[in-house]
Amino acid sequence: MRDVLDTVYYILDGKNVQELEKVHVFNDLGVIFDLSLSFRDHISQKINKAHSMIGIIKCNFIHMEEKTFILLLKH
Repeated sequence: MRDVLDTVYYILDGKNVQELEKVHVFNDLGVIFDLSLSFRDHISQKINKAHSMIGIIKCNFIHMEEKTFILLLKH
């Protein structure tokens, strides 16, 4: 595994110097990134949302024909 540099970064705000906060995960334009720049958390979140939507569809359309249900899932 790559060594992680423990560097502290600062930003000049007028006459004040502020230390930038370190984060392990961040969200940019709806995409979740972690320190290794993998999309593991992002993909997990999307899969969980898809499963949730399928559950809602199943509960609300329990008496629907299979053919109609498949059409609903595809859209």
